[in-house]
Amino acid sequence: MAKQELLITIRDRYRESSKKDKGRILDAFIAVTGHHRKHGIRLLGQSGDAGEKPSMIKGRRIYDEAVREAVITIWEAADRICGQRLKAALPHMVGSMERHDHLDLDPGVRDRLLSASAATLDRLLKPIRPTAGLEAIGQQLPFPVLGIDSDNDSVFINETLITYCANRGIEFTRSRPYRSNDQTWIEQKNGSEVRRFVGHDRYSGQVAGLIAL
Repeated sequence: MAKQELLITIRDRYRESSKKDKGRILDAFIAVTGHHRKHGIRLLGQSGDAGEKPSMIKGRRIYDEAVREAVITIWEAADRICGQRLKAALPHMVGSMERHDHLDLDPGVRDRLLSASAATLDRLLKPIRPTAGLEAIGQQLPFPVLGIDSDNDSVFINETLITYCANRGIEFTRSRPYRSNDQTWIEQKNGSEVRRFVGHDRYSGQVAGLIAL
């Protein structure tokens, strides 16, 4: 069975399964296809025929889509770095992932991918960047995400996030317009409930991991 046929066959079952069963389906999917784990999660999480490539489309559109899919796969494997760093890493990443059967690129797609500028890479990644972080967070939580609440900044309230929540049955709420005290109340709880125990220092990277242990 081809990779695309396998994806179509198991996608709906994956989306309807429990978190534990999703992990098992994902393990089997990446074992068969050789996809990077993050890319497998993204493919299986797509709705409808989002992951299917139309058979009768002008060549340039298919070609651009193939490049975009390759960029996303490499970007996720590289821990979602910026376009400038991704550009520098592409030759090594492409060669390494092809050797380990994580990529199987048409020569024309490979040439176009390696010749892409940092600005082009950022442009190709722009549509998925806002929700990629949410997908990563959701995979690490021990419970399903039922709702997202934000302030009124357009960084949060936009078509991308609204569509993301609607497709996954996640309730989206926001603080009341012109009621800045709504978020202040949340920050108050951050101070009284969190900072009271961990203090006001910033913990990140290896330091945070050592403190957690």
